[in-house]
Amino acid sequence: MNDLLVNQIRPGVNVRGVFVLKSKKLLTYREAPGHFLAVTLADRTGSVEGQVWEGAEEASAHLKVGDIVAVEALAVAYNGSVQLRIVSILSEAHLVI
Repeated sequence: MNDLLVNQIRPGVNVRGVFVLKSKKLLTYREAPGHFLAVTLADRTGSVEGQVWEGAEEASAHLKVGDIVAVEALAVAYNGSVQLRIVSILSEAHLVI
């Protein structure tokens, strides 16, 4: 797994990188109880959408828009674009998930 820039991310690739958290939104699952966190991450080459499925409430509570975050994720194709299925996200020296 390499540190990747947004413009290098392709479906099926394991991603590890440092990004700016541009937006976050805690959303309710459509057909099950619970929440997931939808985020937009960016670097100098562009932006990418991502979701935190496990530990979404805790991640949302610890993250602020504008934070620099280290992310580990799997890139997946969704509706014709690339999104990140985020496994872990680290902000300002503390592990969120």
